[in-house]
Amino acid sequence: MNISDVLFGILCGWLGAEGRDKSLLGTDMKDVWQTFAHMTPDRDCVHAYFEVPLLGDHGCDVHCSVNSYEGLGSLPADADASWAKLYSWYAGLDSAEMRDHMTVGATVDMQSYPDVQPGLYLVQRDKAEAVVPFLELLGEQRLVPAWKTFQKHLPLGWETTYTGLFPGRANGLLRVNAHPARENAMEFADALTSLDIPLGAEELDLCRTLAEGPTGFDLQLDVDESGKPAGDFSLETYLEGAPVSGSYQKTDYAKRVFSLMEACGAADDRWKHLDGIDVSKRIALPGLPGNTSCGISLRIYSAKLRFVKGSPILAKAYLRGDAKASTDQRC
Repeated sequence: MNISDVLFGILCGWLGAEGRDKSLLGTDMKDVWQTFAHMTPDRDCVHAYFEVPLLGDHGCDVHCSVNSYEGLGSLPADADASWAKLYSWYAGLDSAEMRDHMTVGATVDMQSYPDVQPGLYLVQRDKAEAVVPFLELLGEQRLVPAWKTFQKHLPLGWETTYTGLFPGRANGLLRVNAHPARENAMEFADALTSLDIPLGAEELDLCRTLAEGPTGFDLQLDVDESGKPAGDFSLETYLEGAPVSGSYQKTDYAKRVFSLMEACGAADDRWKHLDGIDVSKRIALPGLPGNTSCGISLRIYSAKLRFVKGSPILAKAYLRGDAKASTDQRC
């Protein structure tokens, strides 16, 4: 077992503690741990996202997120071939600036598609020129015109910073995000109209409320080969980084968001088991050389609401987990 497996195991242990493995996740995390082990590079740090449904079957999907800040190790020998190709491309970029401004990742849908090729994504941020090479690298040249058309017709003042491919899912559409990026950006309702996404008044008010949170939001869209987004979409509102004051805490805003999602029928009350899950601490790692310790951080990152045919149908919580081993006790 390598160090990244140990670190991820610690994150899984905290995530499933206090009965959350059954009340929230519906799993003992063993399968999630093994799945992540096939994706993560061997290095002294781990960056992961846990995707937890808040309605229907319990479960936990896992995302392996990689950036170059802490160096790049080698992938497991049995890693998915497409993920290995993307990782190798990212690690081999000539420009360190390109690497440092981007993130690549792989995700496995543990509930519906546990045995198919993982979804792959690029968080390109302001490096939009990387999207076409990303698509071509993964054999999706057919989607290059779609990406260019979508980007050209984004609502005024909006941008996209994420591109994802999910080959194991029906239709194989291109997934992108969209959000306002300038002060003069098109207003939310007008942006939905320009994207040809119809919503009723009640649903629009709900989306506006979620979009007006203190840390921003993304529309997550599936784009077809013509560059047109499907009418079904998700709205992700970010919870990490919410302003904190003596009378206002991040958890207050998170509870409000999840309560709204429960009220509209897209969640049950299992989200309440997220209370107290945020942690940031340093622990000893026995059995490793020297005075090795580990800094771990697990926190509620965002909430996502899925709309189908104009109606909210499923809410999800996203948790971000970070762990890093160190022999420097000052870290």
